[in-house]
Amino acid sequence: MWNKQFQNRADPNRRRDGSQASKAKSNKTIDYECVYQNQFDPIFRMRCALDPSFSIQTSIPPLEQYERSIHQIPPVLTKYVNRRKCEQKQQRERLYVDVTFAKYNPDGRFLLVGSNAGIVYIYNSYDFSFHYQYMLQTRKFPVPSLTGLAFHPNNSNAAFVSNDKGQIHYYDNLLHYDISMHDQATTIFQDQKLNSIAISSCGSQLVTGCENGQLATVETHRRQAPNGVQKYKVFDKSCNDAIFQSHGKQLIIAAGEKIKLIDQRVNRDQMIVSGTYYKQFSEEPVNKLAMHVQGNLLAAAGSDGCRIFDIRNMSEESYRCLYSVKPKHETSVGSCVMWHPVYPDVFVVGDEAGDINFYDLNYTNASYGFEKLFENNFAENFKAEFTQQPEISQTHNLYSIGYVHSAHRSQKGTGTALIDMDIHPSGNSLGTTGKDKDVRFWTYPGSGNLQNDLFHGGNIDPAAQEFQFNQSHKELQSEQDELEKKIKDIEKMERNQNEDIFGREEVQLQMKQYVSTADERQREAEEADYIREREGAGRRI
Repeated sequence: MWNKQFQNRADPNRRRDGSQASKAKSNKTIDYECVYQNQFDPIFRMRCALDPSFSIQTSIPPLEQYERSIHQIPPVLTKYVNRRKCEQKQQRERLYVDVTFAKYNPDGRFLLVGSNAGIVYIYNSYDFSFHYQYMLQTRKFPVPSLTGLAFHPNNSNAAFVSNDKGQIHYYDNLLHYDISMHDQATTIFQDQKLNSIAISSCGSQLVTGCENGQLATVETHRRQAPNGVQKYKVFDKSCNDAIFQSHGKQLIIAAGEKIKLIDQRVNRDQMIVSGTYYKQFSEEPVNKLAMHVQGNLLAAAGSDGCRIFDIRNMSEESYRCLYSVKPKHETSVGSCVMWHPVYPDVFVVGDEAGDINFYDLNYTNASYGFEKLFENNFAENFKAEFTQQPEISQTHNLYSIGYVHSAHRSQKGTGTALIDMDIHPSGNSLGTTGKDKDVRFWTYPGSGNLQNDLFHGGNIDPAAQEFQFNQSHKELQSEQDELEKKIKDIEKMERNQNEDIFGREEVQLQMKQYVSTADERQREAEEADYIREREGAGRRI
């Protein structure tokens, strides 16, 4: 039997570089107990039985005994967890590359981030630690800037990657990519940038939009290399995005100067939507599209924020999003949009101001007249309300149910555009990429916690107690405090010796080394506190 006096004793073979203590921090770990709640939820199990294409995560870590009671996951993911940089080493220098896309693999274990350097960065989705990176190559030549990634819908890691040279590369297993083997590539447009790539729900066809205004469909039968290219001329300018309808491959929706629906069964444009310009007499394009799981609602992000349309009647707007963090009747340019994988009525919008907004289709200003039924003349009000023809053309306003202000920002503190985002298949974390070259991770606040996100919301004190679990503020403040202390010590030595200590070469080297190792020393201090608390808990037992 295990002796209690040795139960909480520190392991002498434990690493002292702070890596294990860093992974054990609560602000760097995502709670997976919501997955267990989903597995035993009757509505969730009913949906899995009715919709075989609905994927769930089966490989989940075990729950510990000290975990709190299982609760259902909330739809809003506004709690900041961690951030990462994508580095590239060149001649003993570390350069930060521009990120292009973010995509979780089908089982949600890793977040894959593309870059303009032809590198795919892989991060562990449990503690968001750096896992690995691949330099995707074709024979001896490096792949150009990566623009999009699509996984095969059979829950495997078979992936299709597009680049800015008009090519689509096929990888049988992107998580176990062998750089010595030749990948399979198909040229769609010679030296033309492919803006997006998407795969049908049946997995038999790809669609990609090009900067020359065309889109192409590619056959992908039996998980082989793409072949059978068919091209469509849809726009005079760039085709920014192209997706399939949620069921099958017959209907394609393309975004550019406007929104077009293409029916492949008749091989022609079925409908050209002339009423979807985001501003009247404006030719600003639509940036991103997202299709609802039911296959009838389309979310489009563009120059007027985000709008939702019913593809059965695209000439009329179903909803129009209003940003709660902006002044009334003012919206920002939407850069990315996606639907929540667990809550069908919730979707997320990222804009070029760096904000992330969450919306619910049920949280709207629509009035259905039910409140009048409880007046005195019930029968008369019922007849008046429900015998009239409903106004289908009425546009409802959606209001944000949660937001993060300036989720991605520049060094001056102003928000920068979001490039891409993706929600974990279990719905418990959100990964975003922006023009600040950051990869940021978000989750939901704890149960029973009315937490208002203050992430870079303005003039805040990083040393305040409420930000003790915000890792970015904590590291920034610790580095500043240590640097100020070091400078004061040097100034004191200079006054005592009456010479310029800063001019010494060895002092300059010591200062650079001291600043560069601030993060490592902070981790060692955190690990020492963690071990001290654990040993103290063992004595109390």
